[in-house]
Amino acid sequence: MSLVEHALWPTLRDYVKIQPYMRDGGPVHPRHRIEMKTPESLSLIAQFLDIEMPCVKCGLPVHPIRRRQGGTSLYVSVSCPSARGLACRNSGAAAEEYERIVAEMENRPRGNPQPMLF
Repeated sequence: MSLVEHALWPTLRDYVKIQPYMRDGGPVHPRHRIEMKTPESLSLIAQFLDIEMPCVKCGLPVHPIRRRQGGTSLYVSVSCPSARGLACRNSGAAAEEYERIVAEMENRPRGNPQPMLF
């Protein structure tokens, strides 16, 4: 199952922020960090943190929306936590899912486009 197929995806994607991470791949092949804008509603935060899906590599249950350690910011991680091991996090299946999320965000219809300033 992909996060973009989850029933909460239409709400969730309004809070997703894609950030290129060029340290590894540079501008030609950047990795992406998938961060979240923190909702003001505590119940919405709870709904996001309660989402459960199978790890994209091994199938064990994971919570793909996680809170940063010691903070309030949220991020997306579709594989097992590092505490379970790095094999899932570093897998091709995880990379494919992140690319699926990035592609979904790039194709997102924009409600009220802002005028561009030059």
